[in-house]
Amino acid sequence: MHVVIVGLTVALLLVFVAQAMRAIGRPRSMAQRFGLPLANGESGAFVRVYGSRNLAIAAAAAVMLALGDARGVAVVLSCAVPLTLFDMAVVGRPARPHVAALVLLAAAAASWWRLVA
Repeated sequence: MHVVIVGLTVALLLVFVAQAMRAIGRPRSMAQRFGLPLANGESGAFVRVYGSRNLAIAAAAAVMLALGDARGVAVVLSCAVPLTLFDMAVVGRPARPHVAALVLLAAAAASWWRLVA
């Protein structure tokens, strides 16, 4: 079970890194995916902050994973869950990437908490 959870977490973190790099490197594309107005300069700023934050979350979780700190991974993933709700509130509606992140992060965090219990 532990190997499966680690594998799925690594996959989730890789998706987070890919999305973060896309948000930082191509904010207009990501803004469009979220349904944000492209002409609005604030949309690009939000998307860059979103990408930077997700990159930091992925890095923190990866460090905890590399150190073998299951509780640390559970904490980092758990802290990331409400951020998706914040993102949806800022965007004004649930965008597909946010809903997917919410579900995957919650499932991963719950799995890690079960593992450390």
